[in-house]
Amino acid sequence: MSSKNRSVTLKDVSKLANVSPATVSLVMNGKPGVGAETRERVLQIAEALEYRPNLVARSLVNGRSKLIAMLISSTRNPMFPELAEGVDQALKARGYTLSIIPTGDDEKLEARELGALRYRGFDGVITSSTLINNRELHKLVESGFPVMSVLRRDYSCKNLDYVVLDGIKGGYIAMEHLIRLGHQQIGIIKGPQETSTGIERLKGALWAMADYGIQASDPLIRGGDFFSASGYAAVMDMMRLPPRESPSAIYACNDDMAVGAFDALWDLNIKVPEDVALVGFNNTAVTALKSVAITTVSLNKIEMGRQAADHLIDIIEQEGGERQPFAVMLKPELVIRKTCGFSQMGRYLLEKIKEEDKRIFP
Repeated sequence: MSSKNRSVTLKDVSKLANVSPATVSLVMNGKPGVGAETRERVLQIAEALEYRPNLVARSLVNGRSKLIAMLISSTRNPMFPELAEGVDQALKARGYTLSIIPTGDDEKLEARELGALRYRGFDGVITSSTLINNRELHKLVESGFPVMSVLRRDYSCKNLDYVVLDGIKGGYIAMEHLIRLGHQQIGIIKGPQETSTGIERLKGALWAMADYGIQASDPLIRGGDFFSASGYAAVMDMMRLPPRESPSAIYACNDDMAVGAFDALWDLNIKVPEDVALVGFNNTAVTALKSVAITTVSLNKIEMGRQAADHLIDIIEQEGGERQPFAVMLKPELVIRKTCGFSQMGRYLLEKIKEEDKRIFP
């Protein structure tokens, strides 16, 4: 880097961004309290000037800031705050502080945040908002910066450490449950296909349908973005189909979309589960409320977050030596509540049961 670039100061960035030095400091440290537009402008200017605040060297003799960044999709999706709780518990137990950065599943924003992490004083990053084929993530991993992916993963980033759920198996058991209850016309609200969670949960469901000889119907497969509004819109579209083509059951690839689906069925005066059964995915807190009681696929979010955080700190504090890859895939479990109708039946209508040890989930 040239001497000109080395001399760039926080005040230079604040002047060009037309904000106070305190605002620049908040942005560069990943702290809340700055609007998204201002935050992006400051990061763009800092990157253009190659501003490199040496926060660690200024404050710590041992070269560590004890700060960990966590990238999440959105604080509005209850999955991510619950996951972050497990991360925060593990970090606090080992003397580290968590800074949460929402990306909104925006590819450019995620890439910008990842690119900035190396010079913003963080010791490492946990990303739960990973998009497929994110080149900036690849660069960060290959640079040796401590990175841990949780919930999602990028298949093309071979050296990326991760703690995830077996999403294919989760999608399979969710769909199989509905099929064994006797449903043939099953709607699917899929997640974003640029995420591993969106890909795997759909793949598992389609695999179950194929195993049971059920043809997936294109009009009954609707796109979603993992937020409730997309689940609501998907069900409204599905229920406009002629009665013979409309679903008797719906599988939403996450709970937020399942809640949106539940609201749409309510607004249409369609009874759940008497008229239409419903299954979600993630087992977020809202699904356990007695007023909704959504059947869902469970993952231990606290344990997932703890494992990811603990291993990231192990990487940061490792003293030399070759590091072994870390890849953990947790087992999903079906949580049966009211919305699928099983409690009313007390048994499966379809008695065909797949033997667990004969299934191979890639």
